[in-house]
Amino acid sequence: MPIYEYRCKKCEQRFELMRRLGDRDNPATCTECGSKRTVRSTVTAFAVLGGSSPNAGMGEGESEDFMGDDGHGHDHGGGFDMGDDFDF
Repeated sequence: MPIYEYRCKKCEQRFELMRRLGDRDNPATCTECGSKRTVRSTVTAFAVLGGSSPNAGMGEGESEDFMGDDGHGHDHGGGFDMGDDFDF
């Protein structure tokens, strides 16, 4: 499960929660004051440590979880392109 960062609108405390992808935007309870007036913070960088990918067949994940490396569904790295460079 991913870890998401939240910010409390009442006390401004920042905290992290491990949640399912589908629950990431549900209200989170502040670990400092107990308020449910929280928002998920925008993450500018992340690291993938391992594990399994979301299973789209089981309704897990969001569309952006299945996009390619460039964020548009295209994976531009490492693949073999037969293009016009080779004459078979």
